[in-house]
Amino acid sequence: MTETTSENVDLIRRLYTAFRAADYDTFATLCAAEIEWMQNEGFPYGGRHVGPQAVIDGVFLTLPRYWDGFAYDVNEMLDAGNRVVVLGAYVGTHRETGKSFRAETTHVFDIADGLVTRFRQYTDTAIVRDAATPGAGASQAASPGPAHADILCVIDHYLTGARSGSSERMSEAFHPNATMYGHLGDELFGGPIETLYEWHDKNGPAPDLRASVAVVDQHGSVATVRVEIDDWTGMRFTDAFTLLRTDGRWQIVNKVFHLHTDGVPLNPRAGRDTE
Repeated sequence: MTETTSENVDLIRRLYTAFRAADYDTFATLCAAEIEWMQNEGFPYGGRHVGPQAVIDGVFLTLPRYWDGFAYDVNEMLDAGNRVVVLGAYVGTHRETGKSFRAETTHVFDIADGLVTRFRQYTDTAIVRDAATPGAGASQAASPGPAHADILCVIDHYLTGARSGSSERMSEAFHPNATMYGHLGDELFGGPIETLYEWHDKNGPAPDLRASVAVVDQHGSVATVRVEIDDWTGMRFTDAFTLLRTDGRWQIVNKVFHLHTDGVPLNPRAGRDTE
């Protein structure tokens, strides 16, 4: 790595050190309260995250669930006054496909009053997406092409919101006019997707939640996904989603669910991308 010294460069160097050590408390102290963390659409967990905790929950804690050895190799840090530009590359191996990748990437950090206020990422998302896409030999339903990884990212927004207790984070997965229906006992529960957010806000975080994607079936701009969920605060669900690609992005337009009452926990690895 090319060495450059300045207070701002040192700040970014400490931020990378905190990330590599999974020292998220230190990471949060280096960021402004309303930090805007912007990752390319099409990149895993791409989009806009606001606030240190949203970055920790939506990016840092999520990546290891799907990638082994995910890291950013820094080559050079450039001091641009109140901005630091970092040249490097992402590397990692996808847990499900076994594919490794390396993607040259630029990070741009804006800094004010000794804190990071904005992060922007510039990378070739196709390289990362291809590593997450099953190759020949997988079923057609489980490997519909490059859209597969984008669809799974939407599902992960939903699951990350569930684990963190953030309905705001969960809402990133849904179309504003989405609906949800299912039975709680004999009672039909559902309606506008806000019904789910209200329930989730009352129910609270589910940090031990485990999930496996059983089916992804995509045709053009529509897709269906089935997810098996265990230990959502002690409950076991089967969720079925309908997704629509509109305005260049996938969103869930409907969720139906089944609440299991047999008391038998799911095998969290069962059925992942096999049907």
